[in-house]
This record gives sequence, structure tokens and C-alpha cells, in this order.
Amino acid sequence: MSKPLVKETFAKVLLYDSGAELPLARKYVEAVLTNKKKSTIREGVLLFSPDCQVFLRSSADTARVPVTIVGCVTKLVKHLTLRDAREDGFGTRDALISEMHQYYPSLGDDSLVTIVKFRLA
Repeated sequence: MSKPLVKETFAKVLLYDSGAELPLARKYVEAVLTNKKKSTIREGVLLFSPDCQVFLRSSADTARVPVTIVGCVTKLVKHLTLRDAREDGFGTRDALISEMHQYYPSLGDDSLVTIVKFRLA
């Protein structure tokens, strides 16, 4: 018998409309403002309405950075690449994965994540 082509998963799915806020650690705000960070990688499946403009918001203060979502890609953690890491402001894939474990301790190689690509609005 062959292996199944579909893997059952119970990932969370979040839908965002324009005006919504995405939390962002304060330490990343400067990287976003200087275009060193052009994406954020989140656990689960995130969907955005067309031409969605959202705010990246630091919980440490009232900084709200308006961004336009330019694309999303959902993939397994084990398929994240060096390019994904660099667009998210990290020098290596290992550094990205290590940082992701700070926010998502149960994240594993087979966990679904969404790469949310953005530009300053």
C-alpha cells in the first residue's frame, strides 16, 4: 500500500482584514522601518483579504507600523530556507528557527507556518 498523499493537520487558521493589527516584538520595529525585515513568520495558516493593509504593533508601546501585505506562503518549518530567514531579518536559518522557538515552544519540523511578506504602507 502506498503512502497517503494528504496529511491530516489541525493548524489554526486566522483571517485578517484591512485595519487589523499583528503583534510585533519591539526589538523588530527598527528593522521593519529600515526595510531589513520584510516579512514575519507566524505559526499556523494566516489569510489576508486582497490589498490588505494592516498594522504591525508592538505591545511594549503604542508604536503601530502600517504595512501592505504583498504575499503569503504557508509551508512546513522544515522547508524554511535561508532566503526566508534573511527576508525576516535573520542571518541564518538556524537563528530564525531558534528565535521562533522563543515564541512557539512546541513548534516542530512538521508544523505549519505562514510567511507574511509586507512593504511599508
